[in-house]
Amino acid sequence: MTALAYLAHPSAWAVLPTPVAPSTAPAAGDWIGLIEGYIKDGGLVLGLAIAVLGFLWVAYLAFAKFNEARQGKAEWAEVGVLGIVGAIVLIFASYLLTEAAGVI
Repeated sequence: MTALAYLAHPSAWAVLPTPVAPSTAPAAGDWIGLIEGYIKDGGLVLGLAIAVLGFLWVAYLAFAKFNEARQGKAEWAEVGVLGIVGAIVLIFASYLLTEAAGVI
């Protein structure tokens, strides 16, 4: 009960930090614009997280293929092909994320 009484006191709210506005910075009082801005920023963060997972996945595959080539289970040409194709896929994914950021 005391925690509820403390939260009801106005000085308890005075020390809270102000929320950070989204990157689109809507006008004051525009709740729809504020929500849209937060959704846009969330979408950009989600796209960035997917890109990071893609980079990690390609790096893992490259290390695994390199290890197989060292053990004689794969040819070194496969490592080179994976490196080239992986780089192309990551560049294309980065391009798509950049274009999507502009569209959102």
